Amino acid sequence: MNTVVDACQPPPAGIGVDEATKKVKNKDTDSVDSDDIMKEATVVSPVVSFRDKLLGEGSTHSAAISLEEEDEISIGEEDYTATVENGVPSITFSDRINGLLDKRMELCVIIKLLGRRITYNVLSNKLDGLWRTKQPFHLLTLENDYYMAKFQSKEDYVMVLSEGPWLVFGHCLTIQPWTPTFDTIEPYPMDVSTWIRLPGLPSRMYVHDALTAIGK
Repeated sequence: MNTVVDACQPPPAGIGVDEATKKVKNKDTDSVDSDDIMKEATVVSPVVSFRDKLLGEGSTHSAAISLEEEDEISIGEEDYTATVENGVPSITFSDRINGLLDKRMELCVIIKLLGRRITYNVLSNKLDGLWRTKQPFHLLTLENDYYMAKFQSKEDYVMVLSEGPWLVFGHCLTIQPWTPTFDTIEPYPMDVSTWIRLPGLPSRMYVHDALTAIGK
């Protein structure tokens, strides 16, 4: 049993001055060590994943990682069927996976410049100047001179589809929403959003069904 001794009071009988002083010093030392231990115990080292190590430790990659993780889809063995038909491997995904894949394309548009070929870098620079989107968009190269733009916000997506017309070097830039039936084998877009001016059209004709009939 330890005896607590006040340094300002004379030591109790049976305890020498040196012994009392030694115990006071030990008490102070123990309290400091305990505080240090408590402080060290509260310091928790951050857990760095293997992926973070590849990208480089730090918080600067957190936004990029979150964006990438939003596009990731977990596919299990129950989500697809792999077969071999006439010696040719074939794979069929479940409705759940097809639905998730389609959902990732909700903010994508298909682009093609009519009457002229254009390189990726030139088109990317032109679109940056034309659209001036509030958030960066991703431009991808497809086959047959098609491009696809993927937006991060619904507002930018609607703006690109609803405004216009968009002209690049005097040529019309066709823009259509991505659909599961889109195929780059088609030389021209099947559905195109475009502006049509009808001079002198009476204002009473500006109803959806009437304009649709005129457009056909």
